[in-house]
Amino acid sequence: MNRRSVIALITFIPLVSWGVRTDAEEMRQVNAYYFGNSFLENSMPGLHGGLGKSAGKEWNVTASIYAGIPIWCHMNYLTVKPRIDDLNKFNAAAPKCDTIVMLIYGGHGLSHVSKGYWGMEFPQPTDIGDINACATIIDMFLKHNPNGRAFIYTAWPGIPEAASFRKRVKDEVAAGARAQGLSREETLKLVKERKPTHAEMEPIRQRFDYAEEWMTGDYIPESATVEQRDRLQKYATALRLNPKTNPKPSTTIAGLAEATGIAEATVAADLSAVRIAEKDLTAADIATRVGQYVNEWPHTHSRAHMWAVMEGLKKRYPAMWQEGRLGIIPHGDVFLALDKKMRAGQVPGVVNVGEYSTDGGHIRAGLPRYTLAATCYAVLFRDNPNHLDWKLMADRDDYVKDEKGLNKVGGVYTHIPDLGEVLEITPERAKAVNDTIWEVVQNHPYTQVSK
Repeated sequence: MNRRSVIALITFIPLVSWGVRTDAEEMRQVNAYYFGNSFLENSMPGLHGGLGKSAGKEWNVTASIYAGIPIWCHMNYLTVKPRIDDLNKFNAAAPKCDTIVMLIYGGHGLSHVSKGYWGMEFPQPTDIGDINACATIIDMFLKHNPNGRAFIYTAWPGIPEAASFRKRVKDEVAAGARAQGLSREETLKLVKERKPTHAEMEPIRQRFDYAEEWMTGDYIPESATVEQRDRLQKYATALRLNPKTNPKPSTTIAGLAEATGIAEATVAADLSAVRIAEKDLTAADIATRVGQYVNEWPHTHSRAHMWAVMEGLKKRYPAMWQEGRLGIIPHGDVFLALDKKMRAGQVPGVVNVGEYSTDGGHIRAGLPRYTLAATCYAVLFRDNPNHLDWKLMADRDDYVKDEKGLNKVGGVYTHIPDLGEVLEITPERAKAVNDTIWEVVQNHPYTQVSK
Protein backbone atom coordinates (compact mmCIF):
# COMPACT_ATOMS: atom_id res chain seq x y z
CA MET A 1 0.00 0.00 0.00
CA ASN A 2 1.12 3.52 -0.73
CA ARG A 3 2.64 5.09 2.36
CA ARG A 4 1.22 8.45 1.39
CA SER A 5 -2.29 7.06 1.45
CA VAL A 6 -4.32 7.88 4.51
CA ILE A 7 -7.26 5.57 3.95
CA ALA A 8 -8.47 4.37 7.32
CA LEU A 9 -8.38 0.60 7.62
CA ILE A 10 -9.59 0.16 11.17
CA THR A 11 -11.82 2.32 13.34
CA PHE A 12 -13.17 -0.27 15.73
CA ILE A 13 -14.03 0.14 19.40
CA PRO A 14 -15.47 -3.02 20.96
CA LEU A 15 -18.67 -2.63 22.94
CA VAL A 16 -17.49 -4.35 26.10
CA SER A 17 -16.92 -3.39 29.69
CA TRP A 18 -13.19 -3.17 30.36
CA GLY A 19 -11.19 -3.10 33.52
CA VAL A 20 -7.54 -2.07 33.64
CA ARG A 21 -5.03 -4.77 34.61
CA THR A 22 -1.72 -3.95 36.22
CA ASP A 23 -0.52 -7.27 37.63
CA ALA A 24 2.51 -9.03 36.18
CA GLU A 25 1.30 -12.57 36.83
CA GLU A 26 -0.86 -14.69 34.53
CA MET A 27 -2.71 -12.43 32.11
CA ARG A 28 -6.37 -13.37 31.86
CA GLN A 29 -7.48 -10.20 30.11
CA VAL A 30 -5.77 -7.68 27.81
CA ASN A 31 -7.44 -4.47 26.67
CA ALA A 32 -5.20 -3.10 23.95
CA TYR A 33 -5.00 -0.10 21.66
CA TYR A 34 -3.11 -0.72 18.39
CA PHE A 35 -1.38 1.93 16.25
CA GLY A 36 -0.15 0.88 12.83
CA ASN A 37 -0.72 0.27 9.15
CA SER A 38 -1.38 -2.76 6.96
CA PHE A 39 1.57 -4.64 8.48
CA LEU A 40 -0.34 -4.63 11.77
CA GLU A 41 -3.62 -5.29 9.97
CA ASN A 42 -1.92 -8.43 8.59
CA SER A 43 -2.08 -9.89 12.12
CA MET A 44 -5.89 -9.80 11.80
CA PRO A 45 -6.81 -7.72 14.90
CA GLY A 46 -10.47 -8.53 14.31
CA LEU A 47 -9.73 -12.19 15.06
CA HIS A 48 -7.67 -11.55 18.20
CA GLY A 49 -10.72 -11.63 20.43
CA GLY A 50 -11.72 -15.06 19.15
CA LEU A 51 -8.19 -16.39 19.48
CA GLY A 52 -8.00 -15.19 23.06
CA LYS A 53 -11.34 -16.77 23.86
CA SER A 54 -10.11 -20.10 22.46
CA ALA A 55 -7.38 -20.04 25.14
CA GLY A 56 -9.74 -18.97 27.90
CA LYS A 57 -8.65 -15.31 27.76
CA GLU A 58 -10.37 -12.01 27.08
CA TRP A 59 -8.58 -10.02 24.37
CA ASN A 60 -10.18 -6.68 23.54
CA VAL A 61 -8.78 -4.50 20.77
CA THR A 62 -9.26 -0.92 19.65
CA ALA A 63 -7.19 -0.04 16.60
CA SER A 64 -6.17 3.04 14.64
CA ILE A 65 -4.69 1.71 11.43
CA TYR A 66 -4.11 3.60 8.19
CA ALA A 67 -2.63 2.39 4.94
CA GLY A 68 1.12 2.78 4.69
CA ILE A 69 1.84 5.23 7.49
CA PRO A 70 4.69 5.06 10.04
CA ILE A 71 4.29 5.63 13.76
CA TRP A 72 5.14 9.34 13.57
CA CYS A 73 1.89 9.92 11.67
CA HIS A 74 -0.07 8.49 14.59
CA MET A 75 1.86 10.83 16.89
CA ASN A 76 1.03 13.64 14.50
CA TYR A 77 -2.69 12.79 14.46
CA LEU A 78 -2.81 12.89 18.27
CA THR A 79 -0.55 15.86 19.03
CA VAL A 80 1.26 17.92 16.38
CA LYS A 81 -1.65 18.40 13.98
CA PRO A 82 -4.49 16.51 15.67
CA ARG A 83 -7.26 14.77 13.77
CA ILE A 84 -10.29 15.22 15.95
CA ASP A 85 -11.74 11.78 15.19
CA ASP A 86 -8.45 10.04 16.06
CA LEU A 87 -7.92 12.09 19.19
CA ASN A 88 -11.48 11.57 20.41
CA LYS A 89 -11.32 7.83 19.78
CA PHE A 90 -8.02 7.50 21.65
CA ASN A 91 -9.17 9.61 24.59
CA ALA A 92 -12.38 7.56 24.85
CA ALA A 93 -10.65 4.16 24.69
CA ALA A 94 -7.34 4.78 26.49
CA PRO A 95 -8.75 4.98 30.05
CA LYS A 96 -10.13 1.45 29.54
CA CYS A 97 -6.91 0.08 28.03
CA ASP A 98 -4.04 -1.54 29.90
CA THR A 99 -1.75 -1.93 26.85
CA ILE A 100 -0.73 -0.08 23.72
CA VAL A 101 0.97 -1.62 20.68
CA MET A 102 2.89 0.52 18.17
CA LEU A 103 4.10 -0.72 14.78
CA ILE A 104 7.63 0.34 13.81
CA TYR A 105 7.48 0.77 10.05
CA GLY A 106 8.96 3.08 7.45
CA GLY A 107 12.35 4.64 7.55
CA HIS A 108 12.85 7.85 9.47
CA GLY A 109 15.48 6.45 11.79
CA LEU A 110 15.80 6.81 15.53
CA SER A 111 15.63 10.61 15.42
CA HIS A 112 14.62 12.94 12.58
CA VAL A 113 13.85 16.56 13.38
CA SER A 114 11.78 18.12 10.62
CA LYS A 115 9.82 21.28 9.93
CA GLY A 116 7.29 19.27 7.95
CA TYR A 117 6.84 16.10 5.94
CA TRP A 118 4.66 14.64 3.15
CA GLY A 119 3.22 18.07 2.46
CA MET A 120 2.44 18.72 6.15
CA GLU A 121 3.90 21.76 7.84
CA PHE A 122 4.51 21.37 11.56
CA PRO A 123 3.86 24.27 13.98
CA GLN A 124 7.48 23.87 15.12
CA PRO A 125 10.42 21.59 14.28
CA THR A 126 9.36 18.11 15.40
CA ASP A 127 11.28 14.88 15.94
CA ILE A 128 9.47 12.29 13.81
CA GLY A 129 12.03 9.57 14.52
CA ASP A 130 10.73 6.29 15.87
CA ILE A 131 11.87 6.79 19.46
CA ASN A 132 10.24 10.17 19.96
CA ALA A 133 7.08 9.18 18.08
CA CYS A 134 6.58 6.14 20.32
CA ALA A 135 7.51 8.10 23.45
CA THR A 136 4.97 10.81 22.67
CA ILE A 137 2.19 8.25 22.32
CA ILE A 138 3.33 6.45 25.47
CA ASP A 139 3.26 9.73 27.41
CA MET A 140 -0.31 10.38 26.28
CA PHE A 141 -1.32 6.85 27.24
CA LEU A 142 0.28 7.04 30.69
CA LYS A 143 -1.83 10.09 31.50
CA HIS A 144 -4.85 7.80 31.21
CA ASN A 145 -3.23 4.74 32.79
CA PRO A 146 0.02 5.36 34.73
CA ASN A 147 0.45 1.59 35.16
CA GLY A 148 -0.11 0.75 31.51
CA ARG A 149 2.10 -1.40 29.29
CA ALA A 150 3.63 -0.40 25.94
CA PHE A 151 5.02 -2.67 23.21
CA ILE A 152 6.57 -2.03 19.84
CA TYR A 153 5.44 -4.39 17.08
CA THR A 154 8.33 -5.06 14.76
CA ALA A 155 7.91 -5.00 11.02
CA TRP A 156 9.92 -7.35 8.79
CA PRO A 157 12.04 -6.76 5.68
CA GLY A 158 10.51 -6.88 2.24
CA ILE A 159 11.89 -8.92 -0.66
CA PRO A 160 14.07 -6.63 -2.81
CA GLU A 161 13.75 -8.87 -5.87
CA ALA A 162 9.95 -8.64 -5.64
CA ALA A 163 10.07 -4.85 -5.89
CA SER A 164 12.34 -5.08 -8.93
CA PHE A 165 10.06 -7.64 -10.55
CA ARG A 166 6.94 -5.51 -9.98
CA LYS A 167 8.67 -2.55 -11.62
CA ARG A 168 9.77 -4.66 -14.58
CA VAL A 169 6.24 -5.96 -15.08
CA LYS A 170 4.83 -2.41 -15.06
CA ASP A 171 7.50 -1.16 -17.46
CA GLU A 172 6.80 -4.02 -19.89
CA VAL A 173 3.04 -3.41 -19.81
CA ALA A 174 3.53 0.33 -20.37
CA ALA A 175 5.93 -0.28 -23.27
CA GLY A 176 3.48 -2.71 -24.88
CA ALA A 177 0.61 -0.28 -24.50
CA ARG A 178 2.60 2.55 -26.08
CA ALA A 179 3.59 0.29 -28.97
CA GLN A 180 -0.12 -0.30 -29.62
CA GLY A 181 -0.75 3.44 -29.63
CA LEU A 182 -2.99 3.34 -26.58
CA SER A 183 -3.86 6.56 -24.75
CA ARG A 184 -2.23 7.54 -21.47
CA GLU A 185 -5.42 6.69 -19.59
CA GLU A 186 -5.64 3.26 -21.24
CA THR A 187 -1.97 2.63 -20.50
CA LEU A 188 -2.32 3.56 -16.84
CA LYS A 189 -5.36 1.29 -16.53
CA LEU A 190 -3.44 -1.68 -17.93
CA VAL A 191 -0.44 -0.97 -15.69
CA LYS A 192 -2.69 -0.79 -12.62
CA GLU A 193 -4.49 -4.02 -13.48
CA ARG A 194 -1.40 -6.13 -14.20
CA LYS A 195 -0.16 -7.60 -10.92
CA PRO A 196 2.45 -10.32 -10.49
CA THR A 197 0.73 -13.67 -10.12
CA HIS A 198 1.24 -16.13 -7.29
CA ALA A 199 3.08 -18.46 -9.68
CA GLU A 200 5.40 -15.66 -10.81
CA MET A 201 6.16 -14.67 -7.23
CA GLU A 202 6.79 -18.18 -5.91
CA PRO A 203 10.38 -18.61 -7.17
CA ILE A 204 11.19 -15.09 -5.97
CA ARG A 205 9.90 -15.95 -2.50
CA GLN A 206 11.90 -19.15 -2.42
CA ARG A 207 15.12 -17.35 -3.37
CA PHE A 208 14.73 -14.76 -0.62
CA ASP A 209 17.54 -14.66 1.94
CA TYR A 210 15.59 -13.40 4.94
CA ALA A 211 18.54 -13.55 7.33
CA GLU A 212 20.64 -11.32 5.10
CA GLU A 213 18.01 -8.58 5.12
CA TRP A 214 16.94 -8.84 8.77
CA MET A 215 20.50 -9.12 10.11
CA THR A 216 21.93 -6.49 7.74
CA GLY A 217 25.27 -4.94 8.59
CA ASP A 218 24.46 -1.78 6.60
CA TYR A 219 22.25 -0.16 9.22
CA ILE A 220 23.61 3.06 10.73
CA PRO A 221 22.11 3.81 14.16
CA GLU A 222 23.42 7.38 14.46
CA SER A 223 20.83 9.75 13.05
CA ALA A 224 21.83 12.71 10.90
CA THR A 225 21.14 16.20 12.24
CA VAL A 226 19.03 18.70 10.34
CA GLU A 227 22.23 20.48 9.27
CA GLN A 228 23.87 17.23 8.12
CA ARG A 229 20.83 16.27 6.06
CA ASP A 230 20.86 19.69 4.40
CA ARG A 231 24.51 19.19 3.47
CA LEU A 232 23.92 15.62 2.27
CA GLN A 233 21.24 16.98 -0.05
CA LYS A 234 23.79 19.38 -1.53
CA TYR A 235 26.31 16.57 -2.00
CA ALA A 236 23.70 14.40 -3.72
CA THR A 237 22.86 17.24 -6.10
CA ALA A 238 26.54 17.81 -6.90
CA LEU A 239 27.03 14.08 -7.52
CA ARG A 240 24.00 13.71 -9.78
CA LEU A 241 24.42 14.05 -13.54
CA ASN A 242 22.21 16.76 -15.05
CA PRO A 243 22.98 17.79 -18.66
CA LYS A 244 21.65 21.30 -18.06
CA THR A 245 22.80 22.19 -14.54
CA ASN A 246 25.48 19.68 -13.66
CA PRO A 247 27.04 18.07 -16.78
CA LYS A 248 30.19 17.05 -14.89
CA PRO A 249 29.35 15.66 -11.43
CA SER A 250 31.90 15.94 -8.63
CA THR A 251 33.72 12.70 -7.82
CA THR A 252 36.15 13.83 -5.11
CA ILE A 253 35.81 15.36 -1.68
CA ALA A 254 37.66 18.46 -2.89
CA GLY A 255 35.26 18.70 -5.83
CA LEU A 256 32.23 18.39 -3.59
CA ALA A 257 33.64 21.05 -1.28
CA GLU A 258 34.14 23.42 -4.21
CA ALA A 259 30.70 22.70 -5.69
CA THR A 260 28.85 23.18 -2.39
CA GLY A 261 30.96 25.79 -0.64
CA ILE A 262 31.38 23.46 2.35
CA ALA A 263 34.75 22.86 3.99
CA GLU A 264 36.55 19.69 2.86
CA ALA A 265 36.87 18.43 6.43
CA THR A 266 33.10 18.77 6.91
CA VAL A 267 32.37 17.00 3.63
CA ALA A 268 34.69 14.14 4.59
CA ALA A 269 33.15 13.85 8.08
CA ASP A 270 29.58 13.88 6.75
CA LEU A 271 30.31 11.16 4.20
CA SER A 272 32.22 9.09 6.74
CA ALA A 273 29.21 9.23 9.07
CA VAL A 274 27.14 7.45 6.41
CA ARG A 275 30.02 5.07 5.57
CA ILE A 276 30.96 6.58 2.24
CA ALA A 277 34.65 7.01 1.39
CA GLU A 278 36.18 9.11 -1.37
CA LYS A 279 36.78 5.99 -3.47
CA ASP A 280 33.01 5.41 -3.51
CA LEU A 281 32.27 8.76 -5.17
CA THR A 282 32.80 7.35 -8.69
CA ALA A 283 30.11 4.66 -8.28
CA ALA A 284 27.19 4.95 -10.70
CA ASP A 285 24.61 5.00 -7.90
CA ILE A 286 26.50 7.30 -5.54
CA ALA A 287 24.03 10.22 -5.76
CA THR A 288 21.22 7.89 -4.71
CA ARG A 289 23.34 6.37 -1.94
CA VAL A 290 24.03 9.80 -0.48
CA GLY A 291 20.50 11.10 -1.04
CA GLN A 292 18.85 8.19 0.77
CA TYR A 293 19.90 9.71 4.09
CA VAL A 294 18.24 13.07 3.44
CA ASN A 295 14.56 12.32 4.08
CA GLU A 296 14.26 8.72 5.17
CA TRP A 297 16.73 6.30 6.73
CA PRO A 298 17.69 3.02 5.06
CA HIS A 299 17.67 -0.50 6.52
CA THR A 300 15.18 0.25 9.28
CA HIS A 301 13.27 -2.99 8.70
CA SER A 302 16.04 -4.82 10.49
CA ARG A 303 16.80 -6.26 13.90
CA ALA A 304 19.43 -3.57 14.45
CA HIS A 305 16.89 -0.77 14.10
CA MET A 306 14.11 -2.43 16.09
CA TRP A 307 16.45 -3.22 18.97
CA ALA A 308 17.91 0.30 18.85
CA VAL A 309 14.40 1.76 19.17
CA MET A 310 13.85 -0.48 22.19
CA GLU A 311 17.08 0.68 23.80
CA GLY A 312 16.04 4.28 23.26
CA LEU A 313 12.69 3.67 24.93
CA LYS A 314 14.34 1.85 27.83
CA LYS A 315 16.38 4.99 28.51
CA ARG A 316 13.25 7.13 28.36
CA TYR A 317 11.22 4.83 30.62
CA PRO A 318 13.56 2.97 32.99
CA ALA A 319 10.81 2.34 35.56
CA MET A 320 8.45 0.84 32.96
CA TRP A 321 11.26 -1.41 31.78
CA GLN A 322 12.17 -2.54 35.29
CA GLU A 323 8.52 -3.26 36.06
CA GLY A 324 8.06 -5.36 32.91
CA ARG A 325 5.69 -2.89 31.29
CA LEU A 326 7.77 -2.07 28.20
CA GLY A 327 8.76 -4.51 25.49
CA ILE A 328 8.80 -5.87 21.95
CA ILE A 329 6.48 -8.10 19.95
CA PRO A 330 9.33 -9.65 17.93
CA HIS A 331 7.85 -10.73 14.59
CA GLY A 332 11.14 -10.15 12.80
CA ASP A 333 13.03 -12.45 15.15
CA VAL A 334 10.29 -15.10 15.05
CA PHE A 335 10.51 -15.06 11.25
CA LEU A 336 14.29 -15.51 11.48
CA ALA A 337 13.94 -18.56 13.72
CA LEU A 338 11.20 -20.00 11.51
CA ASP A 339 13.28 -19.42 8.37
CA LYS A 340 16.07 -21.55 9.84
CA LYS A 341 13.64 -24.33 10.76
CA MET A 342 11.91 -24.21 7.37
CA ARG A 343 15.23 -24.53 5.55
CA ALA A 344 16.01 -27.50 7.78
CA GLY A 345 12.71 -29.18 6.81
CA GLN A 346 11.16 -28.76 10.27
CA VAL A 347 8.02 -26.96 9.02
CA PRO A 348 6.47 -29.50 6.63
CA GLY A 349 5.97 -28.24 3.09
CA VAL A 350 7.27 -24.69 3.63
CA VAL A 351 10.60 -23.90 1.95
CA ASN A 352 11.49 -20.68 3.77
CA VAL A 353 9.88 -17.67 5.40
CA GLY A 354 9.87 -15.88 2.05
CA GLU A 355 6.81 -18.02 1.30
CA TYR A 356 4.96 -16.02 3.94
CA SER A 357 4.86 -13.03 1.60
CA THR A 358 2.22 -12.09 -0.96
CA ASP A 359 3.89 -9.23 -2.86
CA GLY A 360 7.28 -9.03 -1.19
CA GLY A 361 6.02 -7.24 1.92
CA HIS A 362 2.48 -8.08 3.00
CA ILE A 363 1.77 -11.42 4.64
CA ARG A 364 -0.41 -14.19 3.22
CA ALA A 365 -3.56 -15.65 4.74
CA GLY A 366 -3.36 -18.85 6.74
CA LEU A 367 -0.17 -19.89 8.50
CA PRO A 368 1.66 -16.54 8.01
CA ARG A 369 -1.09 -14.41 9.51
CA TYR A 370 -1.62 -16.90 12.29
CA THR A 371 2.09 -16.56 13.09
CA LEU A 372 1.69 -12.80 13.54
CA ALA A 373 -1.41 -13.12 15.71
CA ALA A 374 0.05 -15.93 17.82
CA THR A 375 3.23 -13.91 18.45
CA CYS A 376 1.10 -10.99 19.65
CA TYR A 377 -0.76 -13.36 21.96
CA ALA A 378 2.40 -14.95 23.38
CA VAL A 379 3.87 -11.58 24.35
CA LEU A 380 0.75 -9.75 25.50
CA PHE A 381 -0.56 -12.67 27.57
CA ARG A 382 2.83 -14.17 28.48
CA ASP A 383 1.40 -17.50 27.43
CA ASN A 384 2.31 -20.42 25.16
CA PRO A 385 0.47 -20.01 21.82
CA ASN A 386 -0.11 -23.78 21.70
CA HIS A 387 -3.14 -22.95 23.86
CA LEU A 388 -4.76 -21.18 20.88
CA ASP A 389 -7.19 -22.74 18.42
CA TRP A 390 -5.39 -22.09 15.13
CA LYS A 391 -8.42 -23.31 13.15
CA LEU A 392 -9.95 -19.86 13.70
CA MET A 393 -7.45 -18.52 11.14
CA ALA A 394 -7.34 -21.48 8.76
CA ASP A 395 -10.25 -20.49 6.48
CA ARG A 396 -9.67 -17.44 4.29
CA ASP A 397 -13.42 -16.74 4.20
CA ASP A 398 -13.35 -16.06 7.93
CA TYR A 399 -10.96 -13.17 7.24
CA VAL A 400 -13.31 -11.30 4.94
CA LYS A 401 -16.95 -11.92 5.87
CA ASP A 402 -19.37 -11.13 8.64
CA GLU A 403 -23.06 -11.83 9.01
CA LYS A 404 -23.80 -8.96 6.59
CA GLY A 405 -21.47 -10.31 3.93
CA LEU A 406 -19.01 -7.46 4.31
CA ASN A 407 -15.23 -7.87 4.21
CA LYS A 408 -15.04 -7.55 7.96
CA VAL A 409 -14.56 -9.82 10.92
CA GLY A 410 -14.82 -8.59 14.48
CA GLY A 411 -15.62 -5.14 13.10
CA VAL A 412 -12.19 -4.79 11.47
CA TYR A 413 -11.60 -4.13 7.77
CA THR A 414 -9.45 -6.62 5.87
CA HIS A 415 -7.73 -5.57 2.66
CA ILE A 416 -8.55 -8.56 0.48
CA PRO A 417 -5.81 -8.11 -2.19
CA ASP A 418 -3.14 -8.44 0.52
CA LEU A 419 -4.37 -11.89 1.57
CA GLY A 420 -2.89 -13.64 -1.44
CA GLU A 421 -3.05 -17.42 -1.75
CA VAL A 422 -3.67 -19.22 1.55
CA LEU A 423 -0.68 -21.00 3.04
CA GLU A 424 -2.43 -23.91 4.69
CA ILE A 425 -2.31 -24.41 8.43
CA THR A 426 -1.90 -28.06 9.39
CA PRO A 427 -1.54 -29.47 12.91
CA GLU A 428 2.15 -30.15 12.25
CA ARG A 429 2.81 -26.67 10.90
CA ALA A 430 0.84 -25.01 13.71
CA LYS A 431 2.84 -26.87 16.34
CA ALA A 432 6.15 -25.98 14.68
CA VAL A 433 5.14 -22.31 14.53
CA ASN A 434 3.78 -22.21 18.09
CA ASP A 435 6.85 -23.94 19.51
CA THR A 436 9.15 -21.55 17.65
CA ILE A 437 7.23 -18.48 18.79
CA TRP A 438 7.36 -19.60 22.40
CA GLU A 439 11.09 -20.40 22.19
CA VAL A 440 11.85 -16.95 20.75
CA VAL A 441 9.53 -15.06 23.10
CA GLN A 442 10.88 -16.77 26.23
CA ASN A 443 14.51 -16.21 25.28
CA HIS A 444 14.23 -12.74 23.77
CA PRO A 445 15.97 -9.83 25.52
CA TYR A 446 13.05 -7.44 25.06
CA THR A 447 9.76 -9.35 25.34
CA GLN A 448 9.62 -9.27 29.16
CA VAL A 449 8.50 -12.91 29.08
CA SER A 450 10.67 -15.30 31.09
CA LYS A 451 10.78 -19.07 31.23
